[in-house]
Amino acid sequence: MNAARNVIPFRRPEQREHRQMQQQDGFIAIPNVVEDALLRSPLTHRQERVYRAILRKTLGYGKTYDFIATSQLAVMTGVDESDVRKTLAQLVEMQLIERGNRKSIGTEMTPNLMPESWNFKQGESPRLPPQTGRITPNKQGELPPTKDNSKRQEDPPVVPPSEKPKRKPRAKGCKTTFAQFLEACRANHEPLLAEDDTIVQQVEDAGIPAEWIGVACHAFKCRYLDSAKTYIDWRAVIRNAIRENWFKLWYVAKEDGLHHLTTVGLEAQQAREAARARAAQ
Repeated sequence: MNAARNVIPFRRPEQREHRQMQQQDGFIAIPNVVEDALLRSPLTHRQERVYRAILRKTLGYGKTYDFIATSQLAVMTGVDESDVRKTLAQLVEMQLIERGNRKSIGTEMTPNLMPESWNFKQGESPRLPPQTGRITPNKQGELPPTKDNSKRQEDPPVVPPSEKPKRKPRAKGCKTTFAQFLEACRANHEPLLAEDDTIVQQVEDAGIPAEWIGVACHAFKCRYLDSAKTYIDWRAVIRNAIRENWFKLWYVAKEDGLHHLTTVGLEAQQAREAARARAAQ
């Protein structure tokens, strides 16, 4: 008598539908050199989130640049819009992104995919130790050995409350209107912006003619001379106005990739020349 055999039904190998669906949903092709540099960078969590959001809006759609609004970045990252603006200025100073002209849909933003040109001297995080200033692409054998954290390190000595050094009070500046600031510059024989101001080098690096700084300053004067707004550092406000092209004085032509004055910029240039001619008389 033949022994009874248990027949096990044959099962076909399950198709990996879940994995296929993930691939169909798309992915961002971030260069390895950029990802390696981000892992070793001193960026804060907020700075990295905003930078990755810009990568998502550009590389995620196969584009080198895109017009992105700060409100859109705030929704993507969960960061307050005012903090997004500050973070974008920090990323520009660290040369991780470049900003161009503005449109109604947002500001032109281009991520810098060459980590060797990133500069963390201007945007170092206060929570991290000083960096070397520039980051190099990740190369095999250059990473430092991993530290052994299995051994408990000795705790730092506790300083009694009576011996803790007292913090020095922060110096508070005096807010003034632009008219008051301009009057102080004239009284002290100081220019609105010095010839070696940081904005001069930034303008030259962006390919904008240096003489347009004077055009932007004239437009700034016309806008804020009668304004009641007050600031502690008006020069910082002027730098932001020039860097971000607040008054839309110039644009980048797609035909030649060069900066050109807009109609508003040409009018501001003519008004500046007329004002200088009257002052020379």
